[in-house]
Amino acid sequence: MANLSALVDLIIHPEIPYLHKEHLIVGGATGLASGFMIALALVYIHRYKAARRRIRNLESHLPICAHCKKIRSTHNDEREAAAWVPVDSYFTSREGVLFTHGVCPECESAHYADWVTAPSRD
Repeated sequence: MANLSALVDLIIHPEIPYLHKEHLIVGGATGLASGFMIALALVYIHRYKAARRRIRNLESHLPICAHCKKIRSTHNDEREAAAWVPVDSYFTSREGVLFTHGVCPECESAHYADWVTAPSRD
């Protein structure tokens, strides 16, 4: 691709030498631009594949405790001992997800009924 200008000139203008200074400059600049674009494409492909792996990992089954809802974590190393971590810690450490906590209306009435105040009638 970097040599295209010189090849076209070789056919159209045979009097211009193949290794003319202009051909070297244009070919070098075109080669650098092509190399840069190929490097960007390779970085994009690498990031795309990494994102696909992360999605597949998130879509896979998670070993979660039926009682306390902690997730068994091995940090991607099967030789390491499994640790049971809270759901929010698991996702925060792997995916950079930040959690906020609240209480749903059902849990509010079941667990915090004495804390719930009646709505004011202003």
